[in-house]
Amino acid sequence: MLIVVDGMTAAGKTTIVELLAGRLGFEVMQEEFRDKFDLLNRFSQDSGKWCFPMQLNFLITRYAQFLVATEGGDFILDRSIYSDLIYGQLYRDMSLLSEKQFSAYKHMYTNMIENLPEPDCIVLLQCPFDEIVRRIVARGRSDEIALGRDYWRGLYRAYENFAVSKEMTVNGLLSERYNFLDSEEDKDTVVRLVSDICNMHYGVSEA
Repeated sequence: MLIVVDGMTAAGKTTIVELLAGRLGFEVMQEEFRDKFDLLNRFSQDSGKWCFPMQLNFLITRYAQFLVATEGGDFILDRSIYSDLIYGQLYRDMSLLSEKQFSAYKHMYTNMIENLPEPDCIVLLQCPFDEIVRRIVARGRSDEIALGRDYWRGLYRAYENFAVSKEMTVNGLLSERYNFLDSEEDKDTVVRLVSDICNMHYGVSEA
């Protein structure tokens, strides 16, 4: 089985992925957002120059990750190629990608998606915008902070549109009302919810 946990930056994806993997016995495919060229940091300093190479790098990396995850076994992915287009469209709308660059990116994306099986289940995390910003500031990654509130607002709206679009079937939504970190009761509730969303019949282990 292949489960994708998605949502914008600081929505709680990694926390949920680690919780589900531990309780359900899945292998984890973590999001790879750092590379040897430090493109994300370069993008935060000069978005126009580095947007195109950064986005292509993310696209190819997520494609490779998804292929590996489909080779066998039970995997849970911390984001996937299926939400990559959110960023490509956002950067085009922000004029960080030219129409020619976006067309080349979209062509690659479409060809990759056509050769991939859909995941068994996509769980989309939702969280109020002000809480997202608070978490970004609290964890203190300089390149994320440098992008600014307007950037995060645009991405937040793009994810809202993704949640109701027909680009990909979202099997279920989880909100911030669950305390993933401290409440064992909420942890058990979240695991049961995801098991139901993904039509699984796993027991929840006692913490």
